[in-house]
Amino acid sequence: MISIQLSFGQGLEKFDAYPHSGTSYSTSIPDWAGVNGITWSLNAGGRNGTIDGVTPLLGTNGNGGKPKGGILTSTAISNGIGNLSFKYRKAFSSNTSIAIFINDVEIETISVTSQTVNTYTKEINVEGDFTFKFETTERTLMDDVEWTPYGDSPTQSSAKAITSFTVDGKSATIDESAHTLSLTVPASANLASLSPTIEISAKASILPASGSTVDFTNPVTYTVTAEDGSTQAYEVTIDK
Repeated sequence: MISIQLSFGQGLEKFDAYPHSGTSYSTSIPDWAGVNGITWSLNAGGRNGTIDGVTPLLGTNGNGGKPKGGILTSTAISNGIGNLSFKYRKAFSSNTSIAIFINDVEIETISVTSQTVNTYTKEINVEGDFTFKFETTERTLMDDVEWTPYGDSPTQSSAKAITSFTVDGKSATIDESAHTLSLTVPASANLASLSPTIEISAKASILPASGSTVDFTNPVTYTVTAEDGSTQAYEVTIDK
C-alpha cells in the first residue's frame, strides 16, 4: 500500500525541527515534520553553520563513500505553487550548485560560489499537488523555504542583502548576521572620496547608490530597500 501525505496552502519552512544535531555527517538522518505537516527527507548531510537559526547542511565531505552532495525532498503539498524563495550559501570553500525540482521536473540549477547568504526567488506557477526536491553537488546550507499557492498575485521580493562591495578591485568582508562590512584600502587611498561598486539582491535598491562618491572618514550606513519596501541597514567601515 502506498501512503501519500498531503499538506495545504502556502508556507514558510524554517527547518526548526531538523533532527540532526551533531557536526558529523550522516546518511541516516530521520525524516522530520515541518510546517503544515509536511515531511522532509535529507539523504546525506550534517549541521555545521547557520543562516537563520537551525539550518540543514546538504551534502558531506565525501569521506567513507558518503555522497558529496545532498538531496532534500518534501512530501506532497496541495493548492499548487505560485512563487518560491529560499536562502542559501556554500558551507565551506568548495563551490556548489543547487538543482531545483518541482514534481521531479527540474526548474533551474543555480551556482553557489559565496559563503555570503543569498536569496533565490522565482515565479513557478504549477497547479495541483506538488513536491519539492533540492539537489546539491557539494556541501550547501539552505533555509527559509517559502512559497505561495498557485494563482496568488506575484509576491514582491523581500530580499535586501549586499552581496558584493568593492573599492578599486578590493572586496569588503561582509558579516551578514551583524549587517556590517569592513575593508582595508592602500595607504594612498583618499578615504574622503571613494566610489564603491556594489551588488545587491535582485529587485532591490541601495542608497548611497553603487558608484556614488562617499566620504569614509567615519563608518557609513548603506540602506538596501527590497521590492516589498522593507529595508536593511548595513554599516560600512573602511580603513587604511
